[in-house]
Amino acid sequence: MSRFVSNSRYGLNQATSPSFKCEYPKPRPRSLESQITGLKEQRACDSEAQIFALTRQKYAKLVEIASFRNILPPVRRVPLEILSVIFELAYLPKMEFFIPGATSSCTPTSFLLFVRLRKMSLVRLLDFQPRSALSIIGITKPWPELESGLIGVEAFYWMSNFAFSRSDSIIGCSGISQIVFPLFRLPCSTFIQLERVALAIFDGDDGVNLGYLYPNKIQTFFKSPRLYHVNIQGNAFTTSLLEVLALPTAQLTSLIVASISLVPDPAAYANTLYACNGLINLEIDLPVDDGFSANLSILLSALKTLKISCHKV
Repeated sequence: MSRFVSNSRYGLNQATSPSFKCEYPKPRPRSLESQITGLKEQRACDSEAQIFALTRQKYAKLVEIASFRNILPPVRRVPLEILSVIFELAYLPKMEFFIPGATSSCTPTSFLLFVRLRKMSLVRLLDFQPRSALSIIGITKPWPELESGLIGVEAFYWMSNFAFSRSDSIIGCSGISQIVFPLFRLPCSTFIQLERVALAIFDGDDGVNLGYLYPNKIQTFFKSPRLYHVNIQGNAFTTSLLEVLALPTAQLTSLIVASISLVPDPAAYANTLYACNGLINLEIDLPVDDGFSANLSILLSALKTLKISCHKV
């Protein structure tokens, strides 16, 4: 007969028989396999969520690109001359009046504005100071170091480090005389693809004597076999820029010369015109009352457009 003893400590009746064992329930641990499976499922869900988000962003960008494609075709059909004018007008300061060749004194800060239009890149140095410098350079080879935008630069030094290319087709500078000196130091074989040049240089009353700086003339554009259009304006030099600029005159079809302040020698224009036999368009604005000499005789057989004006200084 089994004997039972009352155990007040546990509140149980424990058998005193040696063959009886009392076991207490223990918590069942979660298996390692189930934990690994849960982690895999969680990572799979996170990956699917990331892929879905990236796919959504991709389609959003494709829609955005498609909208730009609808805008760009009409722009591509616009002539470069019109795009250049739009770019020219876009940067002008908003003021009640605007003096050609100069900007208002705003803040002593210089910026480099870089815009890409088709195969033509436009770079303009904006220097809002009393003697402002505005320059524009159009090239067919993009400038890889820069993206489109407004970038702060040191005034007048950027052009000396500019990577000119043999494929440059358009060059135009507008500003004070310092911005063109690095250009004038380039060898004559630099621009073999050059077609158009526009220089508008405006300084103060103390003009620069180019005849003293370049006694052998400026040879930068002399060996440009495709150059046909030259536009020279400004009052920065005591010597006419056309007089010291060596040009392939025999191949020029368009020539525009204007000096708004200093009095150049009209003979400088005459000497150049004698060699420009193929001119189709000629525009000259002289800051003198008398203009050319009455004895001057020049034959331009291909000329179709002629505009000569004189104004008082």
